[in-house]
Amino acid sequence: MLHFTPRAQWADAERHGEYQPAGMAEEGFVHLSFGYQLARVATQLARGADDLILLVVDPAGLESDLRVEEGFPHLYRPVPVGSVRLVVDLPPQDDGGFQVPEPARLAELAITAQPSAPAALDRVRSVMEGFMAPWWLAGGWAADAAAPAPSRPHLDLDVAVLRRDMAALGEHLASWDLRIPHDGQLVDWASRDFPADEHQVWARPHDGFHPSRWQDFAADPGFVEFLVEDLAEDANWVFRRGPSVQAPLERLGQPGGFLSAEVALLYKAKGAESDDANLSAKAQGDFDLALGYLDQDQRSWLREAVRSVTPNHLWVTQLAE
Repeated sequence: MLHFTPRAQWADAERHGEYQPAGMAEEGFVHLSFGYQLARVATQLARGADDLILLVVDPAGLESDLRVEEGFPHLYRPVPVGSVRLVVDLPPQDDGGFQVPEPARLAELAITAQPSAPAALDRVRSVMEGFMAPWWLAGGWAADAAAPAPSRPHLDLDVAVLRRDMAALGEHLASWDLRIPHDGQLVDWASRDFPADEHQVWARPHDGFHPSRWQDFAADPGFVEFLVEDLAEDANWVFRRGPSVQAPLERLGQPGGFLSAEVALLYKAKGAESDDANLSAKAQGDFDLALGYLDQDQRSWLREAVRSVTPNHLWVTQLAE
């Protein structure tokens, strides 16, 4: 959860061990925001202010005094300094408005991330209950599924579905806020027809808000990303980043469970060679952990699939060892 305040008030809180804004004496609680709400609220209430900082508050241990009212978290007690996980400057943009700094967005997501692969799968199963077509929990959770603990905090939930089932997915999530991310923008997915050249749908429970920035949308604690998988005419699965890689649908794993680790890692292979040091480190870390749990069939299939798309990829050699 997030809260903005003048820098001087936080300095006073650090001296006393707890943060209590002036308005709490009258209202009885501290106004907090979820990540996707903060930018809008701060802009409405404090446009142009140049002395603000942003607090990232961990709700652990505060649950008995925390209520979500009209969509916003309210804390009916002062905020202990020890519950503040990050403090960052909140400078105004050129137009006087505010955006959540990226370190704060990531810090909040790390706090709300699922603690384990079984917990992540349970969360997705609650979302997909009643959806009769196949789906798989993908991404880092799939790569880590066989490990006793995650290789790192996985900050989102990626769910693979088949393109042929997109109309059914739209019906299943009819009450959700559904968008197609395209060229840095979020396009409403109002129709049940899904564009043939798109491969993602972002979803969040609809609560009356309509975040326009992707950072705000993805900061929603209910956010789920759907990844659209294609099938060839013979019903084999087709790797969208390299159509030469195809496999029977069974290669994806048991529907309603985790995407097979080798397929999840195939999607991460591109990231491992990225110029973005953070992205490449995460992809390589996921690979290094999963490598100890891949059986010979999985290793051989992944090696040939990676080599088919990127012949000189480092993983080709590592998978042969």
